[in-house]
This record gives sequence, structure tokens and C-alpha cells, in this order.
Amino acid sequence: MSDQTTPVPALAHIRRPYFASAIGGFSLIEVMVSVLVISLAILGTTGLLIKGVSNAKTSSLRSVAAMQASSLASAMYSNRIFWANRTQALGFASENTTFTSTSSAIPVAAILADGCNAAACTPAQLAAADVNAWVHSIASALPGAKSDVSCPQVADDVAHNCLIRISWIEKFIDTSTSASTVATATSGERSYFLHVEP
Repeated sequence: MSDQTTPVPALAHIRRPYFASAIGGFSLIEVMVSVLVISLAILGTTGLLIKGVSNAKTSSLRSVAAMQASSLASAMYSNRIFWANRTQALGFASENTTFTSTSSAIPVAAILADGCNAAACTPAQLAAADVNAWVHSIASALPGAKSDVSCPQVADDVAHNCLIRISWIEKFIDTSTSASTVATATSGERSYFLHVEP
């Protein structure tokens, strides 16, 4: 009986089956799909962040407009002798820091330099000083601020309401439902209305 043994081939020369190499790592297609999914997730998150910042700014401007309108309403309440007991229609309009009275009852030229703080004012002068201070306040708080305030003549059968309208320029994100358009920053005029009974 012969004592011969069959030589064992070196491991380097053994061919591994095909599935062993497939399990061993990722293919280029898998890596590209993973990168695509991650990129879409990042783009979606960025879009949400931009929309959130835009909405926060929009809410802030609208809150400021509401507070400014309430501020003028408070000034009207504190000077009811002028605003409530009117025998003619009152009103004014403003753009930025300039306001123009649409009624001779609001003496624009009679605004005192100190805003009626030191000298005694008539109700009409106090109203003009209040309006002047208010117009400067909204001009510094809102971009492209405009206002239009109108109070009809008081009569027995007419409500004593005044209408305060504040307008400003607001930037927002245009999220069109069309797939062919891209969301872009857009600006437009927005308005806030408040009815007041002094």
C-alpha cells in the first residue's frame, strides 16, 4: 500500500463562488441610490427651514401692524373730545414718515415741536401730534409703511366708527402647486384693517 497523499492547493488559487463577492461589499448602484436619498432629504429639510423663517417673519410683521393699529386706537380713546365729538369727517393718509390730513380739522401745520409735552395743546393739536408720532412709529416698524385713517361725520343714525388701514411690503415664499415652478422669494403689499369706535 502506497503512502502517497494528494497535495492540497494553495488558498490563493481557490476560486470563491460569485455570491461571496456580492455579499462582501456595496455595489456602485447602491451607493448612488443612497446618496440620492440623502440629498433629497437634505433638500427637503432646507425647504422646510426656509418656509419656517418666512412664516415667522410674516407673523412678526402682522403682529406689529396689529399692535400699531391698537396704539392709534388708544390715542383716539384718550382724546375723545376730538375724535368722538366730530362735526365733520376726519381722516389722514401717510407714506413712510410723511402724513397728509384729508380734513382741515387735523391741523398738520400746528404740530408742536415737543409733541404737546411741555405746552398746553388743544384737542386738535393733540390729535395732530399723536398722529405724527404714530406715523413715525409705523414707518420705523414696518417696511414701506402706509396708512389710511377715515372717520365719517358723526350723526344720530351713523355709527361713530373709524377705519384704520395699515399697509406694508412683505416678502414671502411663493410655493406654487405647479411642478414646473421653483419656490422663489416674492414681495407684495399686505394690509391690516381695524374698526374703532372712539
